[in-house]
Amino acid sequence: MPRNSLEGLPEAFLSNAAIKSAVSRAVAQGRIRQIATKLYTFNLDDPPEQIVRRSLWELVAACAPGALIADRTAIENRPAAGGSIFVVSERKRDIELPGLTIRSRSGAAPLDSDRPFVGGLFLSSTARAFLDNMAPSRKRGGDVSRTLTRTELEDRLDDLIRRGGPDGLNALRDEARHIAPLIDRNEEYAALDRLIGALLGTREDKLASERAKARGAGTPFDPERRAMAALGTGMVMARMTIPCGCHFAGAERGIVRLPSDPLMQAPAPSAVGLSEPANIDGASGAN
Repeated sequence: MPRNSLEGLPEAFLSNAAIKSAVSRAVAQGRIRQIATKLYTFNLDDPPEQIVRRSLWELVAACAPGALIADRTAIENRPAAGGSIFVVSERKRDIELPGLTIRSRSGAAPLDSDRPFVGGLFLSSTARAFLDNMAPSRKRGGDVSRTLTRTELEDRLDDLIRRGGPDGLNALRDEARHIAPLIDRNEEYAALDRLIGALLGTREDKLASERAKARGAGTPFDPERRAMAALGTGMVMARMTIPCGCHFAGAERGIVRLPSDPLMQAPAPSAVGLSEPANIDGASGAN
């Protein structure tokens, strides 16, 4: 790219010393606009929040080069409620962009088991992500906490069992045992070990989520099918609702059960067992 030229730059980009003069001219000419500190865009129409979301990971990479996607973001692979992305990097301060806050903390550098991600970023391995999320954290203002809640963690681990079975969860535990000393997470590993044992029914530990309690008791259920069963029950009840103006017995209470309705013959929904795995949200570049 020629010096002071903006040719070939993406929709949203950070200014630097090499293109500072070209950026100033383009702003004066109305060809680009500034939407945050050092952040400019060729898009003169769309809301800044939309522009940032379209270039999410590229902008994180530009603002925090070489950062490790960590904590809850490493599991959710998207901004948390409120727009926070959590990373491990050398930056000391949060970075505010329209609709997005990059929240940095100190920590161990990426390990060999962490995966290369978009634009020179790294994504925490699954084992490292769960170890980091076992560490307690507090909400900052109205934002979410840096780590998942205990209930969220248990449900995510249940997802892993549904996808890979007990062997998959044991493999995660083995990797976590190996890397815990490397990232100073020995206490978090001990807590994760107890939690995994409780889910597999081999250890005692206090469980918080409905799914985890069912799993630990040996009666796991598929949350997606349970939701579909509940929806089906609601549809059946809607079919049984008597329209206003009808005068069947009991209509004054709003619901009448009609034995002639074929839906009355359908078996009652019940909890089901394991089915196909549930996909954990992820970015396309995270594999």
